[in-house]
Amino acid sequence: MVSRCALFAGMNRLFLLLLLPYFVSAQTSYKRLKQQPYVSPSYPTSSGTLLAGRITDFATGDPVPFVQVLLEELRRTSMTNENGRFVFPNVPSGTYHLKAFRVGYQSIEEDIQVNTQDTVYIMIRLPASINQLGEVEIMGESGNTLEKAALAVEGATLRQNLSGTIAETLLGTAGMAMRSMGPAPARPVLRGMGGDRLTVLEDGGRTGDLSASSADHAVVIEPLNAERIEVLRGPVALAYSASALGGVINVVRNFIPTHQPEALHVAASLQGESVNKGLSVGYMVGAPIGKIALHTDGSFRTAQDLQTPSGVLKNTDLRTLNGSIGLSSIQKWGHLGVAYSHYNSRYGIPGGFVGAHPKGVRIALYRNHAELSAEYVPQDATYLTKITLKNNFTYYFHQEFEASGAIGMEFQTLEVHTRIDAQAKSIGPFQRGKAGVSGLYRQYNVGGLVFSPNATELAANGYAYQEATKESFTISAGIRYDVRTAIPEKETQTRIGFIRKRDFGGLSASVSINNQVSRCLSMALTINRSIRMPAVEELFTEGPHLAAYSYDTGNPELITEKGYGAEWSTRYHATGSEAQLTLFHNRIPSYIYLANTGKINNRTLLPVYQYSRGDARLQGFEAMIHQSLFAGVSVTATLSFVSGALVEVSKPLPQMPPMNGNTAIQYHMGNLRITGGIKYAVKQNQLGDFEDATNGYVIPNLSAQYHLTKGKKLHTIDLSLNNLTNTTYRDHLSRVKSIMPEPGFNIKLLYRIYF
Repeated sequence: MVSRCALFAGMNRLFLLLLLPYFVSAQTSYKRLKQQPYVSPSYPTSSGTLLAGRITDFATGDPVPFVQVLLEELRRTSMTNENGRFVFPNVPSGTYHLKAFRVGYQSIEEDIQVNTQDTVYIMIRLPASINQLGEVEIMGESGNTLEKAALAVEGATLRQNLSGTIAETLLGTAGMAMRSMGPAPARPVLRGMGGDRLTVLEDGGRTGDLSASSADHAVVIEPLNAERIEVLRGPVALAYSASALGGVINVVRNFIPTHQPEALHVAASLQGESVNKGLSVGYMVGAPIGKIALHTDGSFRTAQDLQTPSGVLKNTDLRTLNGSIGLSSIQKWGHLGVAYSHYNSRYGIPGGFVGAHPKGVRIALYRNHAELSAEYVPQDATYLTKITLKNNFTYYFHQEFEASGAIGMEFQTLEVHTRIDAQAKSIGPFQRGKAGVSGLYRQYNVGGLVFSPNATELAANGYAYQEATKESFTISAGIRYDVRTAIPEKETQTRIGFIRKRDFGGLSASVSINNQVSRCLSMALTINRSIRMPAVEELFTEGPHLAAYSYDTGNPELITEKGYGAEWSTRYHATGSEAQLTLFHNRIPSYIYLANTGKINNRTLLPVYQYSRGDARLQGFEAMIHQSLFAGVSVTATLSFVSGALVEVSKPLPQMPPMNGNTAIQYHMGNLRITGGIKYAVKQNQLGDFEDATNGYVIPNLSAQYHLTKGKKLHTIDLSLNNLTNTTYRDHLSRVKSIMPEPGFNIKLLYRIYF
């Protein structure tokens, strides 16, 4: 009788044979052996559980330096030294998902079991990257790999896609799109959901910016120094946001160190691109200062106006400065740390199209952010493995200038956000349990040519998350309750309604059931209930929005948005092969959106937009396939589709991405990796009110990556040639598509050195 794995493998390879003339599968060996414990003299076992290890080259046995090692549940990272060694002190008992990745080698993911007062030593033999998805050899305490809800962009993939914004960096990931009003304020969209339905975090905390409220507001995160970008959906996302349907994007920066580095570690980056004469420089430093761990990073980015096949998109230049410093005391009971960061940006918003100021707008913004973090690891607790406390203080200031230099709008926010999380020990089938509470104070002030009142926002939430495993089934469940109060500076009757204090609240929940049908095949079903409470801007706004060239009006009668969704996915994973298909359906009966009323404000002669409610449905699919063809060559393809509609009026939702995808063939030889591929989209003619259709396109791209280890230094070079044919095409989610197409031929070069 044919096994399920063999059946699916045959179907997968038959599909690829229709596309390519031949196929030879490659395999890597897979072993697990227990080793004798290793005890570092720097971290005696009496001070807590020690997780240590050594990573060597699979073929030669030589130590591999500069490997990033991550414990996902604890969000701790360590880097191997020149001897290939890494150390995690004071690790609570439990099961942890360990990841290790470095340029030129295959990434590994394994579950590691840590017991109280034991020292766990792991030997990892890391194979060179030959573009196979096979197993690697890990020797030590480990269990079966658990299917993770998070998608991560890191390592070589992060460097290859690294761009000026988080949104552009994530393009090409299945389900991802990008809304833009010029290159600087681009923001990610996942499954047709953007704004604050898709929460963007930095080190698990709020950014404090206004990017979710308008297309011209930038996300205040610099991608150049990001260590990892995570996408969370389903139950695990409820620890950070009520938006289980949209999800969470978390950019890992590690402002506050969570481990004591053994020596000085430095990474320096230099990136340039031709399409806008852009230049970026950045650095990251980690160092021990006595018993204190130091992390500091900084970056500077500058770019001129964007070049397109049809000409220059004027007023799209930018200049951004970003820096941070963090200190942490690593003790046997955990750590206590502080950090400060500053972000400063000036950029242009182009004009001359519907929804923009005729002459364009200049925006200047800055953010000051301070963070306090404490982690306590109880040594003898019966149920808890750790307790964490985080306090974030964020001041954000934003100005919009007309071409004459006159200030049109000003925004100022002050946020204080506190959260406490507790992680439970694994007991029987129950694993990775955690719970937490958080509170938010937000002061929102606005000035200039608008009539919106200043307001105060108070919010609080509590959540719980638990996983349980029984034989081939893993059940993940999350529940969260949120409350929010919006308090205007004064209560008054206005043209948009009665401005008054409003209270909101609601329950979010998510359950996911994963069945490991066989060693290579798994299926999962996720059910979500999600809420979204109206923001201050949606309730009380009234006045012209300079950069968007619209007259925006809030709706003080808005109610809490509730949504329901389901998704089904199946994944096939074997040596050299991987395929995944996900189907999703979301229904949001009280969907809040900014609608064009078709009216003109008599005083400003601007089109009037109003925050409205509707019954929305979003449904679609995501597909991915990866196949190693023969030694050093592989092919990867993705395809994404989402359809959005306002059900009661039978109209498409505006700003929905068309069906799109990517196909790439990769060749790897030694330290060199070359990737050639295309990105494509079909014509979008499912249009909301006042939208224009966009044609389909096929865009060829080429990239190469090279790395060299010399002494104690690792050098990486990443070269990308985008839009090789200088094709004229338009992205449906771009607000400037009516006057200019997307960027033309672009040469992008990134050099990075680690030592």
